[in-house]
Amino acid sequence: MKGSHSKKFLISIFILFSAFICEQKCYADSPRCTVIISKAAAGLNYDLMLGREIEFSSLENSVQKNKGIFLGLLRRIDGTYDDLAVFVPTEQRIVLIPSSWVDIRTADLNFGVNLANLFPVPRSVNQQGGTCAAYAIFNAFRQLRYRDIKGNGMIEQHFATEESRHRFLTQVHYDYYSDSNWKDAVANTTRETGIAFYDISTNSVSGFQTELRKYLAQGLPVLVRFDVAKTMAQTPYTLFEYSKNAATDRRLWLPTDSSGSSNGGHQVVALGTFVHGVNEYVIILDSNWQAPRIWDMREFEKLYSAGIRANVLWQNGEQPTAPPIPMPTFQ
Repeated sequence: MKGSHSKKFLISIFILFSAFICEQKCYADSPRCTVIISKAAAGLNYDLMLGREIEFSSLENSVQKNKGIFLGLLRRIDGTYDDLAVFVPTEQRIVLIPSSWVDIRTADLNFGVNLANLFPVPRSVNQQGGTCAAYAIFNAFRQLRYRDIKGNGMIEQHFATEESRHRFLTQVHYDYYSDSNWKDAVANTTRETGIAFYDISTNSVSGFQTELRKYLAQGLPVLVRFDVAKTMAQTPYTLFEYSKNAATDRRLWLPTDSSGSSNGGHQVVALGTFVHGVNEYVIILDSNWQAPRIWDMREFEKLYSAGIRANVLWQNGEQPTAPPIPMPTFQ
């Protein structure tokens, strides 16, 4: 009997050691990507702020260096780190690079950068059916949590366990779909969690865009509601997920004139902005997909024709200040 236990113990040690060796080999065999950031990439106490320029080594050719726009460090629903999302303007594509493949360094290469110091963005849970509003609200509160905006403490409780997360999402679903009033759902959830919400003024297109920039530059999530067409648009950029070695769906809901072929509404979360060349873009989290997308800021010129409305969320009792407009990036 004693010999049997010893044998089982040795076998279990062998299995654990083999698994460790395999894990180390898999890690060693994974493609490596070096990301270089400058001091100008910092913002809001992060070493790498949303919408800032980075330089990174190509995963197809390690000698080649690419320039890109940082769209966030994706975080899973349990808060753990996932992919880096990067827009590469010269290739017109968004790439998702596993954070475990990445070595992030300062421009002088002397200092490594911890993942905790990168601006976080939720990796969305895909919505089920026509439930975009509930998932957008849920994602906005995930973003508040990742940004350490605590409210009255209830946000942390809602996201502490799988059970509490499921219960919170169900609660938001019920608040919205019991009367289909998205503002009531936002009001109920913010009241319960100690978060304030504010309607961005629609008095003018330029004024709306200015307010949107102001709040996004502070890292505050903005819920955006708009009318859509009967079919999705195609993004002008492609999307590629390296962990799956696969391209991602390019379809996307965009604001559409509601006087003609509108097919209802959609809701997303705006997270940040950036400028490339002469164009300004907004970083959008759409619960149809798990990773961020980008819109041209000119989409918000459809403010009236597409029934666009927006709410910004922040800590109750505080009043956000007006920072400068987005920093221009490389041409």
